[in-house]
Amino acid sequence: APIISTSTPAMAPVHHSKIPYSDVCNIFSEIESTSSRLSIVKICSTFFYSVLKQNPSNLIPITYLFINRLGPDYEPGLELGLGEGLLMKTIAESCGKSLQQVRAKYREIGDLGEVAQEARAVQPTMFKPKPLTVGEVFNNLKSIAKSQGKDSQTRKIQLIKRMLTACQGVEAKFLIRSLESKLRIGLAEKTVLISLSKALLSYEHNGEEPSSELVENAEQRVRDAFCQVPNYEIVINTCLEHGIMEVNNYCVLKPGIPLKPMLAKPSKSITEVLDRFHGEKFTCEYKYDGERAQVHLLPDGSINIYSRNGENMTERYPELHI
Repeated sequence: APIISTSTPAMAPVHHSKIPYSDVCNIFSEIESTSSRLSIVKICSTFFYSVLKQNPSNLIPITYLFINRLGPDYEPGLELGLGEGLLMKTIAESCGKSLQQVRAKYREIGDLGEVAQEARAVQPTMFKPKPLTVGEVFNNLKSIAKSQGKDSQTRKIQLIKRMLTACQGVEAKFLIRSLESKLRIGLAEKTVLISLSKALLSYEHNGEEPSSELVENAEQRVRDAFCQVPNYEIVINTCLEHGIMEVNNYCVLKPGIPLKPMLAKPSKSITEVLDRFHGEKFTCEYKYDGERAQVHLLPDGSINIYSRNGENMTERYPELHI
């Protein structure tokens, strides 16, 4: 089977996206007020399908906005890391409030996103700003994350202020929450993955309702593929190019892309373990202190080391070599 590249390039900037950022924020609001997981899956999959119908390339940045990340965990330099102080200062400057007013409102509400939304709603504007698009917001978030060195804080503030000034309705709330890396709408990544598989399958079948057996099969294939290649861009593009039922033949374990680890389930006692494995053969091993890591030997002979969260921590161990 064809293989995927081990040196995964950073995701290309999203250009000319015609999907308004308000569409994503309205879906976030709908999810936030919904408690049923099945209903949330339906909301997400329906929206993802509409995105695919309009322009499939938009699905990748939208997926990352839904999981509140900017790329795969193993890709460096994609952490926003913005503190409350910087965000409060930016809200104050862009919404015509004093820093003291913003701080007081934050103490009262406890949600910077809602503080920004409220401040933006009462701010008069001479000219109606151009509506934000998904591509614009996603590219700006990546620019903020990658901004380093002298004057980087000033550049970050300017980018955030530019976006906040253009925010309408609930956009300010979710923009600030994304910058905080706290979306807080009760959307689990597993739910997003299931919704993606449903949307991709519907798109592949031209909107026809597939059988429940086919849906279940597709979900399992996408989950398995993502466990081996935890990169939404690769998985989505592979499904679009080769079909969702072929994704497992292309998204396979490769050096340089850390797979998702199987996490342990804590047990309260040895009797609980024995009860769970009643009638089954199983093995045990001692748990040692230390780093749990994946060590990848790349084709060029170099070594990459990844944490169990998929973060590249090779630089911490310069003494490790072939």
